[in-house]
Amino acid sequence: MFTDFAFLPPEVISTRMYSGPGSGSLQAAAEGWQQLSAELHASAQTYRSVVSDLIAWHWVGPSSAAMAAAATSYAEWLEATAIQTGQTARQAATAASAFDEAFAMTVPPSIVFANREQLLLLIATNFFGQNTSAIAALELAYAEMWVTNSSVMQDYSVTSAAATKLTPFASPQQATNPAGLPGQAAAVAQATAGAAADGGNWLGNLLEQIGMALLPFAPELTPFFLEAGELINAIPFPSIVADDFTFLDGVMAWYATVSSINNISSLGTGIIGPRRIWASCPASRHRQPRLSPVSLPHWSIRSKT
Repeated sequence: MFTDFAFLPPEVISTRMYSGPGSGSLQAAAEGWQQLSAELHASAQTYRSVVSDLIAWHWVGPSSAAMAAAATSYAEWLEATAIQTGQTARQAATAASAFDEAFAMTVPPSIVFANREQLLLLIATNFFGQNTSAIAALELAYAEMWVTNSSVMQDYSVTSAAATKLTPFASPQQATNPAGLPGQAAAVAQATAGAAADGGNWLGNLLEQIGMALLPFAPELTPFFLEAGELINAIPFPSIVADDFTFLDGVMAWYATVSSINNISSLGTGIIGPRRIWASCPASRHRQPRLSPVSLPHWSIRSKT
């Protein structure tokens, strides 16, 4: 490297130094790395703060400990990377300063070319040797330019090589389970398949349970719900989600209220089949007086009128 610069004439080195892009790109790189370092430091602090708040106030247990360990590892990587990017910024700034110093010490191209032009003129007019001393002075000045430019480039090459020697960045450690997403997809597929295989049983069972719950209050409605439940259970259609149907939301909310009555689930104890429920009722229950409108749901009143 040094030998190459020593063999380059001063006009070549001077022209290259003065015609290049300068240190602007190195300075911009240093600023960019410094900004990235500051952002990584801030991210690491925020990461640690959020994890600490979760552990201290909202989340405890084994899953919390596992999350904290994984998050701490990632925060440590952020901090280490922030330090490394800060070092990279300083190295880029050092390289920019080294270039500016070398540029200032390099002989300007205009001086080098002026020396060569004057030398040629003196040689062309040196008929009687009157220009010999001036020619020697020009050659000495040119040799000094050669030494100066070569030395400057040698020093600059050493400094810039050290400043631009970067340490490779490390990747963060694996903090998640790689099999988590495939496992989740498999669980969803299994649940979907099970729901599809179940068909409409959930709706039919719901109607049957509503019929059983209505037995003490509106026995004339019980057969309707039981038969509707049996009919739906016999139809092989895909599973549906109750949230997709607004009217089912109201039915489910009403049934949740009715089913909270004490011992309501014991009405069908020991009875097999929904039709046995109706068959086990005494004949007097079929002929009992109607309940007052106040005791019936509003939709039942409208159906009677």
